[in-house]
Amino acid sequence: MKLTELNQEDLVKNIEKTLSLLTDFLGIELQYKYEITAYTAGTGEERELLSLILKGEENGPLLIGYHGRTLENLQHLISLSLSNEYKQTIRIQLDINDYRQKKIENLENLARRAAQQVIESGQELELQPMPAADRRIVHQVITSEGKLRTESIGEDYERRIIVKPI
Repeated sequence: MKLTELNQEDLVKNIEKTLSLLTDFLGIELQYKYEITAYTAGTGEERELLSLILKGEENGPLLIGYHGRTLENLQHLISLSLSNEYKQTIRIQLDINDYRQKKIENLENLARRAAQQVIESGQELELQPMPAADRRIVHQVITSEGKLRTESIGEDYERRIIVKPI
């Protein structure tokens, strides 16, 4: 069953129940809003995503964690809780205090600076290790103009991008 076909009042109650467990445990207050968006997966399958946006100025850093790791873990826990409640996979994208949008903007700026450096020097440049989702953004920005190419090297947490002139 699609998210948009679920009883929205029940969905809100379950979101609030899950978030209240989190906020009660941590002793914090948060406001939230949600939206359901449709997207096409790489397989061509139509899917829905529950975007959950939390606001809590004082508690943002606590919930985001180092490089967003706590945010990713919270996203996973909320997804598991809702998936268990509805007996189906509920895909969640959690954002706290616009962290994801700011991170995307920072990654795009990093990619543009790296590209400019490689264009000016003619030398390849190795970037710091980063998660797959971050690398995907950097790959897209750098290769979009067709002047440079990128390659990922390394394993697991050490996987990083090398930017190369064509």
